[in-house]
Amino acid sequence: MIHFKTTLALVTAALCTGTVLADVPPPKPKDAKDAKEDKSKEVVLLDRIQASLKWLGDHQNFEGYWSGAGFGADTTRKTAKRSGNLEFVNPAKENGDAGWSESVDIGLTGLSLLSFTGAGHDHTEGDYKANLRRGIMYLRKVQSNDGCFGPKDEDSFVYNHAIATMALCEDYALSADGALKSTCERAVQFILDAQNPGKGWRYGVKTGENDTSFTGWAVMALKSAKMAGLELDDKAAFDGASSWLDSVTVEEKKGEYCTGYNSPGSGNARLRAAQNYETNPTMDAINICARLFMGRTGWDTNSKVLKFQAGLLTKNLPKWEHAKIDYIYWYWGTLAAYQYGGDTWIKWAAAIKPALTDNQRGWRKEDKDATAETLDEHGSWDAVDAWAAAGGRVYGTAVNCLMLEILQRYERLAPKKKEGR
Repeated sequence: MIHFKTTLALVTAALCTGTVLADVPPPKPKDAKDAKEDKSKEVVLLDRIQASLKWLGDHQNFEGYWSGAGFGADTTRKTAKRSGNLEFVNPAKENGDAGWSESVDIGLTGLSLLSFTGAGHDHTEGDYKANLRRGIMYLRKVQSNDGCFGPKDEDSFVYNHAIATMALCEDYALSADGALKSTCERAVQFILDAQNPGKGWRYGVKTGENDTSFTGWAVMALKSAKMAGLELDDKAAFDGASSWLDSVTVEEKKGEYCTGYNSPGSGNARLRAAQNYETNPTMDAINICARLFMGRTGWDTNSKVLKFQAGLLTKNLPKWEHAKIDYIYWYWGTLAAYQYGGDTWIKWAAAIKPALTDNQRGWRKEDKDATAETLDEHGSWDAVDAWAAAGGRVYGTAVNCLMLEILQRYERLAPKKKEGR
């Protein structure tokens, strides 16, 4: 078993191996002032990541899971003021920042665990080992004989399972705890068994229906398992995923490409309660990520399809305006822009960083002088995006923390060298 503690080459940190990143020029030598500014920026990001991890740690249910609807009752900040959302969605309303009850809790538990592993924590040591241990024990307890985490009575169970699988694989990679291996292997096998032969995934097991959204999550989970050192034959799975993406990626005009959700060029998905949010190139971002993670010939940063879709990201940058706030798009966009690199990443990073850091609770002007002891929301993000009705504050905080971790790690990485492309 390869131990990744020192390298942290994990999907959640977006440190993909190989020749995925676009070539960038060597960095210019920095003077003392520039070096000091870089160090200061890194400290800020580390502080913000720590604040979000503390919020997650303080809102975990004693049983080990994170609850979309019940995190308020689970808080350990019993004397802190609760303010709810500040704007846009149910401002100041009690439980106005809650998500769905129970049906998303396994997925939220996986996302929360990924936030900790993305910062280098595991269940064997460190400040958050108890949180990780409880979360992992919960997921192991709800894993069924076929490898699936939790019940299958809601469409969202496939997302829950894929995210939980990623989390356990990444903790396994960090901790080298052999006791997790069989749990991870069975979880991965369920994903492989659920795939439609020669295509992608959607809700359920071999349903015959496919969509790009869940296919992206499945590819991510398999990539995490592979990078954790688990043995799996991913060729057929990635062949099928590639075939599905081929079928839904269309050239709408000469040189302009669009990846569809569940049919060619069909755009992105939306909750029924979020029809007022603007559409965006989420599926195009997923296509970029999946293609680069799978590493198939012809699908690198020189691909004309990926070049165009990377350009779509820079034309649809994150912005803290109600109709534009979509944490899932921002997450996939951050992964895609980071992997694509170059000018795409520079422009995306310049937009996503203030969108996240200016609006993290505790640093809003409304939260002046607040601390984790005085404000229950301190370190979190308000549940105001296109998917907030489902995931609530826990989802928003976990996924935004993951993006900060990508930003923080990128600032410490040297540019990738060209390797015989």
